[in-house]
Amino acid sequence: MRPTLKFYGLFLTIGIGGAIAAQLSSVVPALEIMGLADLILLLLAGIDHYRGRSQRIQAQRLPLGHLSIGRDNPVTVILHNPGKTATIRLKDDYPAPFTANPLATKFQLAPQSDQTVTYAVNPHQRGEYTWGKLNLQQRNPWGLGWQQWQTETPQTVA
Repeated sequence: MRPTLKFYGLFLTIGIGGAIAAQLSSVVPALEIMGLADLILLLLAGIDHYRGRSQRIQAQRLPLGHLSIGRDNPVTVILHNPGKTATIRLKDDYPAPFTANPLATKFQLAPQSDQTVTYAVNPHQRGEYTWGKLNLQQRNPWGLGWQQWQTETPQTVA
């Protein structure tokens, strides 16, 4: 799990609240309360992470045909969201010698829907190339962290 800004904001708020409480009352109970609040936040982040695992989207790169040298060649990825609204980040591991139009990395997917994402790659020389994995991140339901995983979609194209 990779924490979000929301998680860090809550963590900081608890720290500032604990510091203020420590100044206004005896130090030991304020620090204990702050520690307990941090523990509860970590527990909630763990529950959020567990809930997010069951709501992962599915991604698939469509088979690629023959690629033209020196031209933009479309690459299509289909995202399927079986659950609630999802915020995701996507990175495709296209072959290193290629250049690519920037793939918009952050998407909002409607509940129980499919979305098609297309970007272009430009090969500079002939040869066979192997595409790597699709790297995905999806924000957990409560927004406290990101799920991160890879989808095996190897393809060799010429």
